Amino acid sequence: MKDAQKIALIASFLLRYPDEQWYNELPEWREDAQSVGHPQLRQGLLEFFDYVEESSKKEFEDQYVRTFDFSQNTTMYLSTYELQGTGEQAEELVKFKAFFLENDYDLPKEMPDYIPALLELCAVIDDEKAKEIYDYCKPKLEYIRERFIEAKLPYAFLFDIILSVANTFSGNPVIVGKRYITTKTKEADRHGIGLENIKETVGKYDGSCVIKHDENNFKVAILIHNQEK
Repeated sequence: MKDAQKIALIASFLLRYPDEQWYNELPEWREDAQSVGHPQLRQGLLEFFDYVEESSKKEFEDQYVRTFDFSQNTTMYLSTYELQGTGEQAEELVKFKAFFLENDYDLPKEMPDYIPALLELCAVIDDEKAKEIYDYCKPKLEYIRERFIEAKLPYAFLFDIILSVANTFSGNPVIVGKRYITTKTKEADRHGIGLENIKETVGKYDGSCVIKHDENNFKVAILIHNQEK
């Protein structure tokens, strides 16, 4: 199984309600996370598992409910974002429903716009069809991630990882733990390392390195002072 598929399944599990069965399955899913090939994404997943295990069950469950059940800005249902009325939501639900039916999968027991169900679907279909789903969902996933960052919630790191998987299909970079990550080539485990080496080398000469990107451009500006006397 490819990293992108494995990570989608792990993230789907981590975003589900933490009931007793969820906790019973936690060690097995952590073991799966340890087998992820991409080092930065593997570390990010394992750190989230650490966070879960270091929290009491009640504390973690309460945070989950506050985050996903009581907040309109961070729900698990993507059709609720940026819509004006029930008619628009129903129309978008048809689109999410089509993702399952067009790929010959039954509708999930949850609503078809439920993030964990969509991640599971992306893990079992071919790359081109998964790309279509990720591209459609990505603006809303990015919106949710920003709300997590504002609220300083650890789910922001999990959504960083999900967006990195989404960018597997587009090649756009995502920052995970202050490192730029993209997995668009077969050497996914090396991505982000080159930029880190550049920053480290520039730092040795008391220089500065600024990295910026948009949808189409990736820019690195390096300033090294002339040390000649």
